[in-house]
Amino acid sequence: MSRKILGAQVQADFDIKHIVDTISICIQQQMTIDELAFSDLFYQPQFNQPYHLLNIVGMRALERR
Repeated sequence: MSRKILGAQVQADFDIKHIVDTISICIQQQMTIDELAFSDLFYQPQFNQPYHLLNIVGMRALERR
């Protein structure tokens, strides 16, 4: 199993353009779920949790292996 990110399906009630852009870059760079789970994504402590939604998705994918 290569664990490379090959695609994604997303749906939300808010603007997710930045998420789709990030996934697109992950696919182009042939990143793995391991790299996604621990990538340093934009974080603003006053607004966000320490992990970005995409980090959490990567971590959940690691749990399923």
